[in-house]
Formats: sequence, C-alpha cells, structure tokens
Amino acid sequence: MLIQLIISGLALGSVYALIALALVLIYKGSRLLNLAHGELVTIGAYFSLAIIVQIKLPYLVALFPAVVVAGIFALIVERIVIRPLAGSEEWPILIATWGVSITIRGLIGLIWGHAPRPLPSPFTSQHLRWGVYSISGQELVIIITSLLMLLIFYLFFTRSKSGLGMQAVADNHLGASLCGISVRRINALTWIVSGMVAAVAGITVSPIFFLHVDMGFGLFLGAFSAAVLGGFGSIIGAITGGYLLGVIQTVTGGYMPAAIKSSVPFVILILVLVLRPTGIFGKAVIERK
Repeated sequence: MLIQLIISGLALGSVYALIALALVLIYKGSRLLNLAHGELVTIGAYFSLAIIVQIKLPYLVALFPAVVVAGIFALIVERIVIRPLAGSEEWPILIATWGVSITIRGLIGLIWGHAPRPLPSPFTSQHLRWGVYSISGQELVIIITSLLMLLIFYLFFTRSKSGLGMQAVADNHLGASLCGISVRRINALTWIVSGMVAAVAGITVSPIFFLHVDMGFGLFLGAFSAAVLGGFGSIIGAITGGYLLGVIQTVTGGYMPAAIKSSVPFVILILVLVLRPTGIFGKAVIERK
C-alpha cells in the first residue's frame, strides 16, 4: 500500500512542483508574491474546458491553445495591475494581486457558474498495472508532462538568451539593467511563462479534481507550502518541495483520517518556518544596517 500511495503522491507532487516553480519565477523576477497565482491555474483549466466543449478539440490538442491564452491573460494582469505599481512598497502590490484573485474567481463564477464541472479526458478511465500496483492514465499524464516541462525549463534557462536574461534579472535587477537587459521585458516574459506553467498544472490535474472556482486557490496554498519547504526563491527547492509535499500528503492521507490530509501542507509550512525558515535549499539573507 505504501508504494501505491507514493506513486499517487508523485502525481500530486508534480502539480505542486509546477505551480511552485511558476510562483518562484515571478518572485525571483519581480520580488513579489502573486496571490492570484492559483487563479491562473483555474483560468487555464476553464479555457481548456471551453475549447474542448465548444470547439470540440481533443484533450491533448486543447492543451496548447489554452496554455497560450493563459499566458496572454497573465501578461494582461502584469501590464494592467503590476506594472503601474512598479517601485511601490510590497503591501500595495500584495493587496492588488489579492484583488485580482477575488476578481478572477468572481468572473469565473459569472461565466461558468459555481458548480463543480468535470474536464473530459480520455486518460481518466485507463490504468497501467504491474502486479498489485497501478497508476491511472491521467496520473501518468501529470507526471510525464511535469517532467517534460522541467526539462524544457532547464534547456530554456541554460541555452536561450531570454532564459539567461531571466536568471540575470532574478539575481540582480540593477546589474542586469546596466548590462543592457530590459528588466520590464523580462518581467513580462516571466509572467507569461508562469501563467502558461500554471495553466499546464490546472489542465492536467482537473480531470482528477473536478473544476470549481476555488480549485486553484487550494492548489496555490499547497504549492506555496512546497516552495517554503524547498526554500522560497530557489527553483530547485520549489521542485523538490513540490514532490516531497505531494508524497507526504498522500501517504499521510492513506494512513490517517481523510480530514487530516488537507491540513498537511499547513502543518509542514508551520514546521518549516519554526525549525528551518530558509527551507531545504534556501539561503539566509544577511542585511547590513
């Protein structure tokens, strides 16, 4: 039973890892915590639902246009809400992203309603079995997709000019600007990429967890805990924390009452903040006054 739970935990951890990765990308590039990030997960999934139901495209084909639309939507949020507040204190920007979160949830409820809706996928009814163990086709899609996304990110950050520019801006805004890198353009690109990654997470997990207005917010809380566990601001930490949290939460839910499973991310968050605030891969920041 333990191995079966670990397999399912890897699927949930893959979703946490993708969302935490996108969350950390925005934080490293813009130095802000995007409280509307969960809604980027939700909006991507609802875009794919609209494409599948109305345009009648297959699940895998609908993935690509939905991800692109989610990236454009994230760019609109950056241009309309975040960019005008550039240079402001942290709290106004934080409150602004919270306002975006509430607004998006309201719009989703207005357009698609508040009732949970399934996202059609041909993989939910298929299972891969070996001996007494099995994994659903959708869980396999989640794991494979997340690994492909991580590989793409690795190549993007190490081989492309834009990826190297994003790393430079994340490390030192002023230094990158002095080297001729457009910080505003890189920040916009960061939001586009983060929105697309969040959409991939939402689209792949929605066939398992029914689509509803607050789905992304719940996943955001788990991904935030994963990012803190791994070391907030660390890309490797976000990925590692996502997989660890997914396995811990699933294994805990398998041996303890189901009500405890949903509280595991918050328990992990508290323990990390008390015992190791910098997380697994985080580094302490020393400020001279």
